[in-house]
Amino acid sequence: MPKPGPAPRTRRDGCGFTIGTCVFTCLLLVLNGLIVTALYQWAFPTGPTAMMQRLKAAQVIMFVGPVLLLFLQWTLLDFGFRRILFARRKRNDE
Repeated sequence: MPKPGPAPRTRRDGCGFTIGTCVFTCLLLVLNGLIVTALYQWAFPTGPTAMMQRLKAAQVIMFVGPVLLLFLQWTLLDFGFRRILFARRKRNDE
């Protein structure tokens, strides 16, 4: 029985892709943190209300906001790249 050969490599294999993904994610988190901070300061120019201070909602917004934006951005990027890649494959198959 012949021995199967190595699996074909894709552009997403290896340490370089993982490091690139981590760097891109960190940059997005920094950008999202700046966006959420700017929106928070715009919404509450004099600081959080007494109720928000008591509930510590400001901390939750400042922590969870950038992470939720990150998930949204990765989802949009994933759908966009899938559409581009599948469109190329369909053109190449024809």
